[in-house]
Amino acid sequence: MVVIPVNDWTRHRELLKTVPYGKVLPSATYIHRVGQVCQQGPFGQLLARLSEHHRIGEEFNVVKFRTDAPRLSFLRYSSFFEEAHPCLEESIAIDLTSGRSLRTTYRDSLNPPILHRKELMLAPEHPRFEEFAALSRAEEQAGLYSNTAVIGFRINWERLLAAHGLAIEGHSLLRTTEQEAGVGNGVAVHRHKTALTRYQLSRPVKTLIEYSQLQPYSTFLDYGCGLGGDVRGLAELGFDANGWDPAHAPDGPRKESDIVNLGFVLNVIEDPAERLETLCAAWRFAKRLLVVSAQIGDASSEAPRAATLNDGILTLRNTFQKYFGQQELRCYIEDALEMPAVPVALGIFYVFREPADHQSFLQSRSRRRVDWESVTVGFSKPQRPPREARTARRRPDPFAERLELIEQFWSLTLQLGRLPVAKEFPGDAELCAAFGSTKRALRMLLARNGQQIFERAQAARKSDLLVYLASSHLRKPIPFGHLPDSVKADISVFFGTYSRGLKQGRDLLYSLADSSTIVLACDEAAVGWQDERSLYARSSHAGQLPTVLRTLLACAELLYGDINEADILRIHKFSGKVTFLTYSDFQSKLLPQLAIRTKVDLRAARVDVFDHTSDRQLLFFKERFLDADDPERQRLLLISDKLRHVGISESAFLGPTSAQLRQILCDSGESELVCELGLDWNECPR
Repeated sequence: MVVIPVNDWTRHRELLKTVPYGKVLPSATYIHRVGQVCQQGPFGQLLARLSEHHRIGEEFNVVKFRTDAPRLSFLRYSSFFEEAHPCLEESIAIDLTSGRSLRTTYRDSLNPPILHRKELMLAPEHPRFEEFAALSRAEEQAGLYSNTAVIGFRINWERLLAAHGLAIEGHSLLRTTEQEAGVGNGVAVHRHKTALTRYQLSRPVKTLIEYSQLQPYSTFLDYGCGLGGDVRGLAELGFDANGWDPAHAPDGPRKESDIVNLGFVLNVIEDPAERLETLCAAWRFAKRLLVVSAQIGDASSEAPRAATLNDGILTLRNTFQKYFGQQELRCYIEDALEMPAVPVALGIFYVFREPADHQSFLQSRSRRRVDWESVTVGFSKPQRPPREARTARRRPDPFAERLELIEQFWSLTLQLGRLPVAKEFPGDAELCAAFGSTKRALRMLLARNGQQIFERAQAARKSDLLVYLASSHLRKPIPFGHLPDSVKADISVFFGTYSRGLKQGRDLLYSLADSSTIVLACDEAAVGWQDERSLYARSSHAGQLPTVLRTLLACAELLYGDINEADILRIHKFSGKVTFLTYSDFQSKLLPQLAIRTKVDLRAARVDVFDHTSDRQLLFFKERFLDADDPERQRLLLISDKLRHVGISESAFLGPTSAQLRQILCDSGESELVCELGLDWNECPR
């Protein structure tokens, strides 16, 4: 595995500034491999090593050097010299810190990314440099570069040319009378029919409330609001919410808002160019956060009832559906907006405007939810044997006089695992006036039986930070100065310096490459159930897993979204994979039925989603995943005993399907158990 230390990458980034040519963007520099820069010297050596290790041929002829992260990509433009604006056919992105690669193909895309100003990727002395530069100057003079948000995609570019009465022949810009380019086939698509009547908030909007992203003072715009269910629901909750929809609310205000929701809109737009323009338009209105959601799935399941249209299907109701893959949707958003997209759940992504907000969200997800309210410590002085009454006045007890303030301070201190800074605790001034300083107040609390509790809180918080810092190596790195103040304070207290914290996080991340590390961590797990190959645990118990496994889940979360969207987690001990299992009515059913299985391959950075609804696969021995005090546990134990009696084995995670179980129980004459489990006794063969 080719791994580049961070300090070496920093040196490469500085060397990149000395290269006399290249297409320079805010976060990357593009250079064609034909030049000496990519053939000789440090860059030539680096590219040769990476090409050999990842088996990358010369057909990947453009290199994208990231300047904001230790990553680079090999890009394939087969017609780079033949076409004026060649299409991107394939890319291989390589993380230089972990050595992992991600291959993405654009061959089947109706609207792939294309190149502009390609002369900048060549040395000025290249024989075709001036030819390419002349075309770029002509396009700029024609006003084609005035809106660069969408010109980087083929259909959008072709339509822009047609709208200006222009065409490109070879590498020359010409006037033309041809009609506007398009991909339509004359089929009438009824987009308005896709709007749903909602009686509760949609899942993307619910996540905003669950993750405290939608605050009372926030403004909200539902871009493509349909019938307006989310707007009405948020308004009833007291939020400043507005909506716009081209069919159902064309007069709704389209204005900048703190949060913009583009909820299941992209998947119903049959025109790839308009789809891209819609995404970019929604982003322009988002001041802080854009929420993008779309259907995830496989169009083949609809094949018998639908016809193919562009890159999706046309349903019997003449509505369009484009089914994305989880990773496909993420790449689509990031290619269009050139911003990182954070998966929150299957088909739901957050795009933050500011890096600090992005990091705050990621850091909050790595923090375990510890019920410190259940941990008590006496604030009053311990009882002492009675003494003879004294006539002298006793000194007032500051703890007794300010008990509520002390409790608030102590609760926050345990949550942070450290002393709160002044901005974090509203009562800082009052506390300092009473005790002299927050440090002195904390010392007095620790002396009153709080030392062990505080040490537990410190260990938990440092573990959370390690998980956050480890997974941060798989994302765009953020300079220390751009981190939220609370995270800066965390890092200073627990690691001393940012670089030291990153190193410890990187060491933890690298340890995941050794399967024996995963196996040993699974052996330490005190929750869930496991066999020789996998550990299964309830998603709500993830915070109780060892730090190594929590780091593995945090990495998977970067591709899947919030792990709490699933019911059961499966950690594969040897393959570097995590599977998320979602059941129908997990809480209410004695034997929940598997609905969705999502497998995340961390080594290949791949997400596969499987629909198991029709399989009727049941979860047996559910009590293995419940808390000891769960009220249903005793009943489930009794049912499990009966299932063992009829031959259901607990040695494997998978058991019979619903139909198979009914047959087993019918053959055993267990009519009462059939009814108790909600199976139909009448379907038993007589």
